[in-house]
Amino acid sequence: MNHIDIDKSHSILSLIDQIYPPLLCTLCDTSFPSLAASQHHYHEQHKKRPRYVCIHAHCDHPFKSRGALRFHLSRSHLPPSPSVDKVKKPSLSTSAQSFLNSIFPPLECPCCHQVFNRKTNVIKHLSEVHPGKEPYRCIYPQCAHPRLYATREGLVYHILRVHDLLL
Repeated sequence: MNHIDIDKSHSILSLIDQIYPPLLCTLCDTSFPSLAASQHHYHEQHKKRPRYVCIHAHCDHPFKSRGALRFHLSRSHLPPSPSVDKVKKPSLSTSAQSFLNSIFPPLECPCCHQVFNRKTNVIKHLSEVHPGKEPYRCIYPQCAHPRLYATREGLVYHILRVHDLLL
């Protein structure tokens, strides 16, 4: 969670606290000396009826908890914050991707050459039918790393680190 998300979450919680004070029952306006007393009253007197209503002008969804209300507000009524943490996963160059696909087609099992309609099915097939096998080897003949890989992603990571920098 970055500082923008923390600020947004804090300001939503502050707004909810102003509208729904923690020591005041939102259903009967009784005030309490502690949060524990307020929660006990709510569970005993109101049998878990929703006690928070969305504070957005055009929404009246009821919620049983502040957290549910906060989540609803952040997902339904606030613009998404730009995430600084989301970094695009590095990908192979077009030439390296083509070369890899010519040797290890992405929808084909490298052990038995069975063809699938999804990459995830190849991965599942490898783990169930060929457990423990490491069928992927480096596609570059001059590679000094003779390591084998259990997954295509492992091989892609190797190519990115060792070979694709040179292309």
